[in-house]
Order: sequence, then structure tokens, then C-alpha cells
Amino acid sequence: MVSGDRGLRANMGKALGDMGYRVLAAAAPEDALCQVQEEVQVVIADVGLGMAETADLLSRIHRRRPEVPMLVAGDAAALRTVPPPILERAFHLLPNGSGVERLAEAVARALEQNRQNRENLHRLRQLEQLKRSSIELADMIRWDMLGKALQDNAPFYQKLIGLIAMTLEVEIVSLMLIDEKTQRMRIVVTKGLDESIRKAASRKVGEGIAGWVAKQGEPLLIKDIRRETTQGESRFHPQYKNRSLMCVPLKVNGKTIGVLNANNKVSGEPFTEQDMAIFTTYSCLVALSFANAQLFERLAASVDELTKTNKKLVRTSMDLEAKVAEFNALKAKVKS
Repeated sequence: MVSGDRGLRANMGKALGDMGYRVLAAAAPEDALCQVQEEVQVVIADVGLGMAETADLLSRIHRRRPEVPMLVAGDAAALRTVPPPILERAFHLLPNGSGVERLAEAVARALEQNRQNRENLHRLRQLEQLKRSSIELADMIRWDMLGKALQDNAPFYQKLIGLIAMTLEVEIVSLMLIDEKTQRMRIVVTKGLDESIRKAASRKVGEGIAGWVAKQGEPLLIKDIRRETTQGESRFHPQYKNRSLMCVPLKVNGKTIGVLNANNKVSGEPFTEQDMAIFTTYSCLVALSFANAQLFERLAASVDELTKTNKKLVRTSMDLEAKVAEFNALKAKVKS
């Protein structure tokens, strides 16, 4: 709450305090700017500060904290004359003496707007990180780099796992691949799991959450495993701080070759559909790298086969030339 009117600060502060809100009061714009920290979710500014001062304060707060809605309070007559710079930044105009109910409604709406703004900003950050990650990973799976990648693909997948963890802000990410002979899945690359757990982790296709995803070939988003009726708890659940998780299949030419898992969102909140969309996009990049690797292997095998065939043709040609020379020599000898 920013106001040079001590009485207004006291009255509004008490009303909001009675509603359960923690109120930070400031008598001047500079004091308010010092108090605009991460935990501040709504700002109430009094136009009694002066129109120019209020407009400047709103502009500076918006630059620093664009997700924070700002309520502008003041006399009804003054609010009818606020200039465009204030109207552009103000979430709501709140006349003095509106009553506790209108104040409570305005603050509640502002808090909801704050939540939506933070969610939108978070989505934008995720999309920007996804864009940067896609470019970085694409550079690692270029055709001229595939030969090296086939010899040692661990750096690529470790980099991929790290980018997923950073973008989705999670602690645990793992890549599991299916052994075609045994139809069991094992973790080949992980972030956030102890090495002993990584080595011990094994699932049959169709068993548990990862096994179900591998068998069905469908992504799975679980917001609370305790409410999930089709899948049981993971036997490695002590590592999971929250009960929300994601698992997506890796498909190459329509065939599932493994899965990607994500657990422990840093915020403690459940995963969202936006998280799943980004996670699925990363899984496509993984599948693309496997498809490119398989294609490269086939091309390399074809080149080897052509090389062997060419060597055979060269030897056959040399043998034929030798036979022709021998025949010509014998023919010349007979004529003489």
C-alpha cells in the first residue's frame, strides 16, 4: 500500500490485515520500490501521491515486476481524471470509501491475475528455453557429427537430460531403453538418481508406469499418484518428493524403443499440460536422434558393402585382364 495519507494507509491496512493479508505500507514511491520484492503480489497506489508520481511509480514497478497487478485508489473525482499512463498500468480503479467487500473483491481478482501472469511468464520462459535447447541439440545431431555420436552418444543424451531438467525445472529425469530380446527396460542416462538406483532399476514392458507407457505407446501425465487408479506406486518412491510425474514413449518408425521419465518438480506443484507438451517435444528430439543414428548405420553398412563389392570387381577385372593377356600370348605363340 503506497499513500502519503497516514489515515488511508492505516484504515486500508487494517481492513486487509483483517482479511488475512500481510500488508507492507509505504509513504513515498521510493519506499514502495524498495519493498517490491518477490513475495509482493499486489500493489495499491494512492493517486494522492500526484498523477505524475503515480504514473511513474506504476511504470517502474511494471518494469521490475510485470506480473504484479496494481490497484489505483483515490477520491472518485480524482479517479475520473487519471491520465492514460495510469490507466494503461492500473488493473483496477478503487474509489476511497468503496467498502470492505469491494476492497476484498478487487484484491482477490488482482491475486488471481497475479497467478495467471506468473503462469504465463513461466510458460514463456519454458518456450524460450525449449527454442534454445532445440537449436543446441540440432547442432549435436548433424550428419557430419553422427559418426562420432555413434561411437559415443552418452554426451548427447546427458546434455539432453540436463536441458529437460532445466526447462521443466525438475530434479529427476531418466531415459530408459527396451532390450528387444528380454523385453525389459533399463535406465541408460539419468539426472538426479543415485548410480546404485540407476543400475538396479529394471522394468518389464507392461509393468509399472514406465512399462505401461512403453506397451501402450501413449504419454502419461499423473498429477497425484495417490489418486491414480490404473497404476501403482513406484517401488523407488522414496526418491520422489511429490506425487506428480510424467512419462512419454520414444518412437522410431512407429515402434516404441524406450521412455522418458520426469519427477520432482522443484516448485512442488503438479505437472501441467504445458509441461507435458514440452516434454513430448523433447521426446521427439530424442526419437529423431535415434532415427538418424539408425539411418546413418544403414548407410554406413551399405557403403561398406559397396566397398567390398567394388574390391571384388577390381580383383575380378584384374584376373580377367591377366587371362586375356595370357590368351593373347598363347595365340601369338601358336601363329609363330
